[in-house]
Amino acid sequence: MKDFKDYKIVIWGFPYGKHTHSWIHFAFHRAFQYLEYDVIWVENKIENLPSKNQKIIFITANWDDNILLQNQSDNWIIFDHSYIQKQTKNLIPFWVQAFSFASYKPVTTEEYRHYLEIPKIFWATDLLPNEIQFHPYHYKNTKDVRFIGSWWFDNWQALEQARIWSLLNGKHWDQQWKHIFLRYKKFVPEDTIAELSREAYLTLSIQWKPQCETWYIPCRLFKNISYSVLGLSNNLFVANVFDEDEVLIDRDVSVLLDKAAKVVKDKKVDEYTRKAINKVKTEHTYINRIEQLFSYLQ
Repeated sequence: MKDFKDYKIVIWGFPYGKHTHSWIHFAFHRAFQYLEYDVIWVENKIENLPSKNQKIIFITANWDDNILLQNQSDNWIIFDHSYIQKQTKNLIPFWVQAFSFASYKPVTTEEYRHYLEIPKIFWATDLLPNEIQFHPYHYKNTKDVRFIGSWWFDNWQALEQARIWSLLNGKHWDQQWKHIFLRYKKFVPEDTIAELSREAYLTLSIQWKPQCETWYIPCRLFKNISYSVLGLSNNLFVANVFDEDEVLIDRDVSVLLDKAAKVVKDKKVDEYTRKAINKVKTEHTYINRIEQLFSYLQ
């Protein structure tokens, strides 16, 4: 497969820590660096546009791509995480696998053909394969049931279920987004997240109802597993990606946490995480995602 190292890679938009999507760009950026590409990450500003004579591959997203799309060149290839852009020779929209079809619901033949043709990927862990190491579960007497991520207005019901379960089962509900955000004045550093995730009794990757119904799998699940955290999800579609002996899944958050508590009690956490971490290491890093996107250029 052609590696396109004769192209410069430009990660366009979403500066570090300014938007939740910046973590996606952060992961792409470090993966390209690891693969020894000539890569930069720039803001969506007119002064950051490269020469139209340069051979460039852009990675961008439709919330922060307007300047780039207004100044295209035949020498550029633009991978745009977008639900609205129409595919052309040089502009290739890509969608998050599964979520795209269920939410987009193409109704015409042209729309359905468009859906079939464009790249579709999952998100992934931002750890590189050589950074993913198995850590055994601690089995300490910790009571933290932890969620590290965005507390949206839309996902509060699922998180509230987890909080109530924690209180009823003598655990401490620890939602890390807000107070860590205030402490660091930015998104939580990834090395801090890994340690915080592993030291908890349970660390969750639970979602709000529309995401579950449209089969969207968040990067947080892949990340948690790559940290050697027991994989937990209230999204039934996850069963299409992980086996039942790798990740615990139940639509009901309380039932899901009951299952997780039993696995901890029975001291079987490592049986799940060893299998799941191997799958993430080989199939769900941004090295894999770059290969998938580039396969559409062959």
